[in-house]
Amino acid sequence: METTENQNLALWESVEKTDPKHTRKTKIGQMDITAIAPQQQRKAATAKFGPYGIGWGLREERFLYLDFDNGTKLATYSAYFWYIWNGEEGSFPVTSNVKVCYITKQGSGYLAIDDEYAKKAQTDALTKGLSFLGFNADVFMGLYDDNKYVNRMKEEFAPPPEQMDDATRAAAIALIQAAPDEEGLRSAWTSLTLVGRKDEAIIAAKDAAKALLSQVTTAS
Repeated sequence: METTENQNLALWESVEKTDPKHTRKTKIGQMDITAIAPQQQRKAATAKFGPYGIGWGLREERFLYLDFDNGTKLATYSAYFWYIWNGEEGSFPVTSNVKVCYITKQGSGYLAIDDEYAKKAQTDALTKGLSFLGFNADVFMGLYDDNKYVNRMKEEFAPPPEQMDDATRAAAIALIQAAPDEEGLRSAWTSLTLVGRKDEAIIAAKDAAKALLSQVTTAS
């Protein structure tokens, strides 16, 4: 029987691990961080809750703007992150702050305007909301600072090895066995796919054919 703690962690533990191929190292100020691809986060949330706007999303989105004497304008984004889990709706507030414009420090300085500030603020708030539910928790818990952990995740998320069907394997072995000489054997071997050249039965057939052809060459 599941304990209450296990039930409470069911969602968290189902989404806490991150595929390394959807991450990248970047900097925020002087800090090195691991960034997660936002579109992959949206895909993971859709897989768990359903389409955006139906099973999860942001509502009551607002922007509050603050102007500073140094020419900086800051946008404070706020919204409610909502989702459907086990037939029930959950929701909680999320916020994010982004510079709309600021005076640069280079030379005499000029007004730099970020025309994508709204998108950045929403994406940041979305990431925070998903992190509250456990999405990509291993990144936020600092586990991606450990190379051994990252390598373990690479192995865990690696696609399964391709398999060769029996008919294709039999055809490849017949091709190898029909090679008239060592040059023909090399030609037959290089014509195979990478999956075929890794197949143990085909490798054994090649080694046997090579040994047989070597005996014929020596005898002649």
